[in-house]
Amino acid sequence: MKLQSIPRTIVFLALIVIVSSQAANYKPPIDNYYGLLYTPYTMAIKISAVIPGYNEEKSLPETLTRLNKVVDEVIYVDNGSTDSSMEIAKSYGAIVILEPRKQNGIGYGYALITGLLNSSGRYVVTVDADGEHEIEKIPQIVAYAQSNSIDFINCSRTTRETSKINSLIRKFGVNILNIEARILFGLPTKDILSGMWCINRNILSKLSINEGGWNLSPEIKLSAYVNKNVTYFEFPIHGTVRKEGKSQQILWKTALEHATFILWYRIATVEYEIRYFVQNFTKSFTYYIK
Repeated sequence: MKLQSIPRTIVFLALIVIVSSQAANYKPPIDNYYGLLYTPYTMAIKISAVIPGYNEEKSLPETLTRLNKVVDEVIYVDNGSTDSSMEIAKSYGAIVILEPRKQNGIGYGYALITGLLNSSGRYVVTVDADGEHEIEKIPQIVAYAQSNSIDFINCSRTTRETSKINSLIRKFGVNILNIEARILFGLPTKDILSGMWCINRNILSKLSINEGGWNLSPEIKLSAYVNKNVTYFEFPIHGTVRKEGKSQQILWKTALEHATFILWYRIATVEYEIRYFVQNFTKSFTYYIK
């Protein structure tokens, strides 16, 4: 969803509607959340993995080794690395795509969108290049999605190593954003910023995703959740601390951008709902007075 300038009157109306609309939008949390850890799986479908990356030569070898054991296709989308990331990815058998576009200096979103569109698996799982996600659970996650007809699974880091101060700050910030998403959308998420998702490739056209930077992460989850034609679910995983390389994020700046984006995404969603209602009301009224 492209957020354009919105008239003040629309913003005012949107803020009034937001609270009253939550009862209709709210979906209750999953009762047997942790029971999913032992879901059995037996599959014969193709799974693709998409990795966005920028200067991740130190982290890629381990991440790619783990992925090659559990998926059928690995797509590494490079955002203009100046190190040997692309060569390393090729040496591990990954399909390598160069995606140079950036939004405010960041191309995370563009890389993921490009990877999703170029994947060929029935299910596509996204993971970060740093290896922080529980890659070994991918078959179990995909099997759960398939057996329960789930279109989009957000892999929430319900437990996470916090050996560094940055991890503690990140965890606090994510919790604040989780609360914001719950208040504004009724989304019972435990990890709005997880970079690991499992998507039924058939529903990609139903998602409204346009953000080229870090905001693609909350955007794709919110787009899936508010779409009545997409089934959304959260699956618990364990997150680890980056072992190699350096994160490209400036935590406080990224957190502020996310918080602002989630608010304006909600306002824009309400604006769309109002316009949709007015258009249909006008059509119906015109039809009956003829």
